[in-house]
Amino acid sequence: MDIYNLLAQNTTMNVTSPGGIPTDLGTILTWAIRMIFLFAGLIVAYNIIQGGLDWVQSGGEKDKVEKAQKKITASIIGLIILFATIAVVGLVERVFGVGLGLTIGITFPSFCNGAACSF
Repeated sequence: MDIYNLLAQNTTMNVTSPGGIPTDLGTILTWAIRMIFLFAGLIVAYNIIQGGLDWVQSGGEKDKVEKAQKKITASIIGLIILFATIAVVGLVERVFGVGLGLTIGITFPSFCNGAACSF
């Protein structure tokens, strides 16, 4: 690998460390964005389950039932927002062909066209 390919990020290479851990910024950011969406989905699922358990354990007390209903309603609204965000980002990625990290990996433009750079 020459110095120009080392300095200019080559988007065709899958740069990994000897242990298989990705070291290029695009792969790391793509992984982080996907984990954020996964974590958000898990939080929504947890809150829906917790709201249902609160409702069941309320014993018919009006205040506890209303609190559980509000928790479930807020969680469902959060789920709708999460799905809408995924749909919009996926649509933008497909229409414009850019990688924002959700359905298409993030890539940074290379300063060279796969050949040695001439300055």
